[in-house]
Amino acid sequence: SPPRSNMPMRSTLPVPMIFNLRHMSFNDLGFDRCLDDYIQNMKESNADILFVTDIDEVSTKISEYRLLILFRMIQEAVQNSIIHSKSDRIELSVKNKENQLHVKIRDYGIGFEDGNKKENHFGLSMMQERAKIIHAVFQVHSVLNEGTEITIQVAADE
Repeated sequence: SPPRSNMPMRSTLPVPMIFNLRHMSFNDLGFDRCLDDYIQNMKESNADILFVTDIDEVSTKISEYRLLILFRMIQEAVQNSIIHSKSDRIELSVKNKENQLHVKIRDYGIGFEDGNKKENHFGLSMMQERAKIIHAVFQVHSVLNEGTEITIQVAADE
């Protein structure tokens, strides 16, 4: 076999193609793009659910770390709606208001009573813990047979 050089091999693929092959992270894409991609993915994989969105591009000054945790909270809330609510409509809004980011996730499903949270399902408690980490106001309002609304308010960094 021919002798190998110690020089690193150089790819013949165009740079954009290499970029597309690499797994993109939250740090690469940012909150807005990750949220858009996530919602698009949810729409495609849950064709029986209408996703209604009203999403501002984030202008509130919030660290990437806090935005990542907020993104995970939104994912959890949407997944809970998809899996548990039996709703055919999920609404998501993300709004910049008065130096805060206001998030609302709403479904029109079966809802639940506060004392009737399923055992061994930790989604809501995980969201509450994450809200504490990012100093967010986290509220859940649910009515049996009417649905659930989760609101999250994240103040700008100090």
